[in-house]
Amino acid sequence: MLQPSMPVVPSPSGGRRGQHQHRARFHLVSRIQKASRALVGNYAGLDSAGHPDVYAALRGSAVTGESFRTGAPFDLGRQSDLDVALASPTLFQRAQELGIALRSAGHRTKPLDPDELRALGLTPVVQVLHQRMARRISIMIYDSPASIEQRTANLSIRSSLITR
Repeated sequence: MLQPSMPVVPSPSGGRRGQHQHRARFHLVSRIQKASRALVGNYAGLDSAGHPDVYAALRGSAVTGESFRTGAPFDLGRQSDLDVALASPTLFQRAQELGIALRSAGHRTKPLDPDELRALGLTPVVQVLHQRMARRISIMIYDSPASIEQRTANLSIRSSLITR
């Protein structure tokens, strides 16, 4: 079950844009729930890669309904990407050991490239998400769930992922 950390509401501008955002978000949440159920079977991949302590959340325009940079509504006239935040002390430490660049005062990585995903053992998880969601997936590693919560709106998918 998805758990909003902050209210997710249609744009205050209302009208057609607000209605589109509300409908798009409703359909996306449904697809995300499907994807998170699919990840349950792959969660063991994180365990075997040495990351049993992962907290996962969605961030970005999938949650807020619009792009942070441009203000463009989610999925309006284009297919938006899906930003996934993974918080794990072991995964974050491994990312640091690999020399992956940090952002946000050292509390998260940059979006991971394919080589970094492979080195961290996350490629299978991203592949499942990509197949289920049929969109580009962006993964960032955070040092703790609190670091995710302190930033903008997010939807926790941890309970769906950890149920085994």
